[in-house]
Amino acid sequence: MSNVDMVWMFMLDYPLGWGSHNHSHDYFQIFFILKGSSEMIIAGEKISLQKDNCLLIHPNQPHELLPTTKDTLRIIDTKFYINNKDLEAAVLALPPITKIDQAEYRTILLKARDEWASQAAYSRECACALLEQSLYTLLRNYTDAMNVPSYYSNEKDIIKTSTGLAGAIEDYLESNYYQNITLDMVAEHFRYSKNYLCKLFKEATGLTIIEYCNRLRISKACDIIAYTDHKLSKVCHEVGFTNIHYFSRTFKKIVGYSPMELRNREKSSIYYDVQLHGKFQYRYYNGG
Repeated sequence: MSNVDMVWMFMLDYPLGWGSHNHSHDYFQIFFILKGSSEMIIAGEKISLQKDNCLLIHPNQPHELLPTTKDTLRIIDTKFYINNKDLEAAVLALPPITKIDQAEYRTILLKARDEWASQAAYSRECACALLEQSLYTLLRNYTDAMNVPSYYSNEKDIIKTSTGLAGAIEDYLESNYYQNITLDMVAEHFRYSKNYLCKLFKEATGLTIIEYCNRLRISKACDIIAYTDHKLSKVCHEVGFTNIHYFSRTFKKIVGYSPMELRNREKSSIYYDVQLHGKFQYRYYNGG
């Protein structure tokens, strides 16, 4: 028997005015907020939900999602049993709401949801294994062990050099990626020649300064495209590209499909989840 047994897992939108009636069940439930905001009442306590919040609902705990009042609430909704007493006790000790903005955690949940939806061989087992990993990641986030930076939590953890100059260049790119950065700008900022900085950075990271900057920009663009309704032309400029055609080519080269294909995949995933996973009898629309 595995430590975690998933009941279901799906991505879901609660549009403006939608919520869920007060109800309870005998399994754990996690709401991970991808975008938007709302309020949940758990055992009589009102809790605010914001992006990157992880809401934990205990078995048999009454809960009600109040109708959204600002914009669409997009969540990854996971229902599961825990078959390991130590893991269950640790999860029960977590607070009802935890902020976890690590890309690692979101990636694990999205992979688990994709496995759950795939219906491929051993997809259920893979989804349960990934869910268990997400629980340990959540627990680690809440403990002192998370004072050690995650490899995936920030790009600057990847670069390690004896002089620290490559890391300083990366910090500069992280702070200025949305500008039209040129090698001349970087050279002027650090007061070294372009050739020296390019050589040092390539040796430390395996990427040129421009390649690294573009990868950083595309990683930012992925979140904006997946979790907002911004036009692609706006996304392009928000992350520092000046030409949407160059942005689209670079995006596809790095991600494997175009910005519009990514957005369509996200929309299709939500539609597929709604069609596949049930009728959600407890959801309602407060359209008055």
